[in-house]
This record gives sequence, C-alpha cells and structure tokens, in this order.
Amino acid sequence: PLSQAEVAAVLERVLGRPVQAQAVPLEKWIENARRGGMAPYMLETLVKMFVYYEQNGFSGNSRVLECLIGRPATTFETFARRAVSGEDTNG
Repeated sequence: PLSQAEVAAVLERVLGRPVQAQAVPLEKWIENARRGGMAPYMLETLVKMFVYYEQNGFSGNSRVLECLIGRPATTFETFARRAVSGEDTNG
C-alpha cells in the first residue's frame, strides 16, 4: 500500500507540478462536505469508513483485486498517467 505522501509524489511526477498530501481533521472534512451539499447518508457512511481506516489501517492485495476485476492489476502511477491522458482507466 502507498502512503498519502507516496501518492502525492506519484501525482507530482505525473502532473509535473507540486502536489502535497495534507491531513484534514475529520470535523473540518465533515463541515466542508455538508457545505458542499453531500447527502447525509453518504456523509455518515464515509465518516464511518474514515474512522475504521484510521483505527485499523487500509491494506489491499493485488491478487484479490485481480480476481475481482478479471485482469492484471496496474500500479497507481499507471492509473494516474492514464487518467491524466484521458485514456480509459477501467482496463
């Protein structure tokens, strides 16, 4: 798994401009989401997910992902380059 700083570094390389990961306090995120019009159910669900990941971490397994999507997994950098170029990121 990539840290937020590693994701920012990949995006910086791909975009060719500075990108910095910043932690946003949960209460501030909730305030911004409400102000942006996020539906209450979506907000509640995302908050539960954020709290769970904060307490338990977030890790994945590319083999499981490959079984789920039925093709080899790609790196985050490959995904980001495809997204920036406008390529289909689903395949």
